[in-house]
Amino acid sequence: MTWSILFALSFSTAAAAVGVERSRIGAFNIEVFGISKISKPAVVDIIVAILQRYDLVLVQEIRDKSETAIYDLLAVLNNATNDAYNATISERLGRTNSKEQYAFFYRTATWKVLDTLHHNDSESDLFEREPYAILVQDADECSPQFSLIAAHISPSDAVAELTHLVAAYNETVSQWNVTDSLLLGDFNAGCSYVPKKAWDQIALWTDERFTWLLDNSVDTTVAASSCPYDRFVVAGSALLSSVINGSANVFRFDSEYNLTIDEADDVSDHYPIELDLRLVGCKTQPPSVSAHPTVSTATATATVDLEIITSTSGGINTTTRSSAAYLGSNSFALILAVGLAFFY
Repeated sequence: MTWSILFALSFSTAAAAVGVERSRIGAFNIEVFGISKISKPAVVDIIVAILQRYDLVLVQEIRDKSETAIYDLLAVLNNATNDAYNATISERLGRTNSKEQYAFFYRTATWKVLDTLHHNDSESDLFEREPYAILVQDADECSPQFSLIAAHISPSDAVAELTHLVAAYNETVSQWNVTDSLLLGDFNAGCSYVPKKAWDQIALWTDERFTWLLDNSVDTTVAASSCPYDRFVVAGSALLSSVINGSANVFRFDSEYNLTIDEADDVSDHYPIELDLRLVGCKTQPPSVSAHPTVSTATATATVDLEIITSTSGGINTTTRSSAAYLGSNSFALILAVGLAFFY
């Protein structure tokens, strides 16, 4: 045990000296997520397994008048992992009674949310569901800040709404003076909703500030149809250079978890999309390590109060909504350190 501990510590120190981390970001339209879906344990188990792939993930199509199901999902997620997650959740959005919310779940050890913004669409009413933006930075505050802009684009007005996303991006730049941004979500950007002849009409496509990471041949649907609905679009050279080449992809959870078509469809009619970011850490000297460190390998139990960030017209609010027990162990962290060191 002593040798394995020293081995892990030496590689952890090397990784700290390099100061580079890899963080995975996802976006998942969990079809009509609400009381009914959270009440199905087998479905929730799969959703939680998917969410644990990500350090920061956008959850879309939350339809729940009680506004409780998403908090229940966060609690189940925290019970299933050693890494604490928090959430920032939008207002209920939509022109009709069928309103939706966006939620960003994020590992607090990796990311922090600095601010939130609902796109101001009150006068023009250009969006069925207004985009919801957050300003983030790595938890150590070493890498540059950037924004994430969530949008669930209306299929019946996809061309116009995709064009108007440029205005949503411009608003975040004006608000935060940060040009690096990741626009993400179910854009309904393909098949009959965006025919080939319409692409030249979409400013988000033609404006050279934006780079689309998933092309029009990708399939993000669980159904037999093949449509590139879910997308990542990057603005800003610093953020674009941080995206690891080839990492933007679709996660086909049915194949990963050996699900039947019916079992997969119970989870969602969309696959999650994902990408990996390269985070450059603080350039500090690594901590000194004792030749004979004393390391506890006992597993500890802790209770975490989940601070849920919500947005109002007055700005960002943080409230404690629920708590969940989780397990943490020093030995587990050391094993992870070895894995990360070998990866890099």
